[in-house]
Amino acid sequence: MKTTRLTAVIPAIGIAICLAITASCSLRRRAETPRITLDCSPTAVLDRFDDDRVCEALLRHVCASAAWRVTGDSGIMVAEKRCRGPRTDAEHAAFAKKPTHLSVKLHFDAPRARVPSVGGQDVSVAEPGAPAVRVALSRARDASGTLDSLVLLKGKRLVLEILECNPDPDRPLTRKAIDEVSAEFSAIRSSVDVVLQRGYLRKWLPDNSIRESPADLPIEIADVREGLPSGVFWVSGYANTGEKGYVTIRSFDASTGEELGGAYNHSTVEYIGWSANLREKFFFESEVTVPGDRAKKKVRFEVWFHANGKKDRRLLETTRVVPTWTR
Repeated sequence: MKTTRLTAVIPAIGIAICLAITASCSLRRRAETPRITLDCSPTAVLDRFDDDRVCEALLRHVCASAAWRVTGDSGIMVAEKRCRGPRTDAEHAAFAKKPTHLSVKLHFDAPRARVPSVGGQDVSVAEPGAPAVRVALSRARDASGTLDSLVLLKGKRLVLEILECNPDPDRPLTRKAIDEVSAEFSAIRSSVDVVLQRGYLRKWLPDNSIRESPADLPIEIADVREGLPSGVFWVSGYANTGEKGYVTIRSFDASTGEELGGAYNHSTVEYIGWSANLREKFFFESEVTVPGDRAKKKVRFEVWFHANGKKDRRLLETTRVVPTWTR
């Protein structure tokens, strides 16, 4: 009997010890996690976008801006800052080699927003306008020496997400993003009527956000790896359908008509700007993978437009001989 009881007690003691050690390690990690304080007071403007009309103005502006890329999944709209505005293959290669990284995203439906969960990393959550936000810094698991931080400013209808990977603990990229985004959104909030009438606030658009032409403009194709054919491309161009909607980019074997990138099309969804002046063409750009066996192939790239309740239609196309991608 004593042996049976002892056998039952030993595993329980072991589990209790393991739980205590785990809790102790967790507390130690939390105590050792470096933290800094950020002034997020400029972001109070996020909660001034408090009804459908002003949120629609903000959405129209970021759709029109080449500085932002707007996507949507299950009706939840997300605008993400492009890393360096419209990207070329050379710019992307240079960006990839940098030890720092910044990601800025704006979620348009705060109650349903799919905010990230970064494994092992503390997420610093605050309300827009908070004057002193304690931000946790997590050390990268590799040998890069970077410190990672993720800040979520969760408002009534908008969520601003800022991820910074940088050896500098002072979070200079996060501070700059807070100031720039807040200034841009404040200008939009003060000019809602102008944005809804014209489709954007011109002062806050990068120069290459809009091209004026009575005719369609050609699609641009650039390999994402400078000088190294990869089968993955930046496909960019300009369009204006005069109505709200999104574009996708499809690729086909020009000889057989077989669609090549069907499984990858969803990643090319981008809501683009629109206005009543159809001479204005708004920038779009997506990364497009053309699967194959690395051999060169004659490929037709097509840009399609999709609007709720309407038939999809093809806007642009171009044919190129390009290398294909394989694992």
